[in-house]
Amino acid sequence: MNDSSEKNFWLCAENRIQTLLNRFVGLLDTETVESVQHYLDHSEYELAFEGLFIELMKVDAVLEKDESEIYLKLAMELGLDRDSVFDGKFWEKFKAFMDVD
Repeated sequence: MNDSSEKNFWLCAENRIQTLLNRFVGLLDTETVESVQHYLDHSEYELAFEGLFIELMKVDAVLEKDESEIYLKLAMELGLDRDSVFDGKFWEKFKAFMDVD
């Protein structure tokens, strides 16, 4: 990945996570919103993504089918299928939440 495409990837990742956070802000507690925003503000996209989805799973948030595919791909691009910080079983739980094998 060259510098330009890498920068575009991170901007796209940030935008997708921010959009999802904004959409579900009413379902999430203040601490979650502030934590995810903090990670976004500090370019910690893997942490923002994992933390946001852990909380979205807890509240049974519903994503559109096309969104599920987008966020599944983003999770893999962020390496969350190989490594997670907050929950060692994140990938299994995330796949179940996304309804994929």
